[in-house]
Amino acid sequence: MKIKQFTIQKTFAIKYKGNDYYVDYLNSNDQILGLINRDNWTIFNENQEQIIINKKTEKLLRKLVKFCIKHFEDYNPLKEGEELEAEVKKGEIKLKRK
Repeated sequence: MKIKQFTIQKTFAIKYKGNDYYVDYLNSNDQILGLINRDNWTIFNENQEQIIINKKTEKLLRKLVKFCIKHFEDYNPLKEGEELEAEVKKGEIKLKRK
């Protein structure tokens, strides 16, 4: 058996200054359709509209991507038999493992 290609896709849901953003990362060591006519990072607002890089948005987009890179390996899936407990405080939902 031999691996021919790796494709990595991660999506981050981020709350920043009261707004929700969805940052999508897609990369591959070979050509894939998902990377045609796009960069590795794509950012959407809470209305699912893609945010285009321009002078007005560049600082925000750089900040969001930098945050995602810092937390790129933080994914910590539940182990078998583990559950999440939701707690609501001040309108925010916090998840705890139990």
